[in-house]
Amino acid sequence: MSLVLQLIELIQMLLPRIRSRQYYDHVYLSQANNVADLERRMHELDQRNSQAASWRAFGPDFM
Repeated sequence: MSLVLQLIELIQMLLPRIRSRQYYDHVYLSQANNVADLERRMHELDQRNSQAASWRAFGPDFM
């Protein structure tokens, strides 16, 4: 078997195990105990996402 095919098989084996940030955000939100906790968690995720977006847009020296 060629090296390329082996590499493709390895990637295919690993991909199902890789979870997106959106998946983990959903799990985090689903663990909220009540509406206030859910709103707090949503606010935390919004802040994190806005900080990450500004970092990507302007680079690490901007903040």
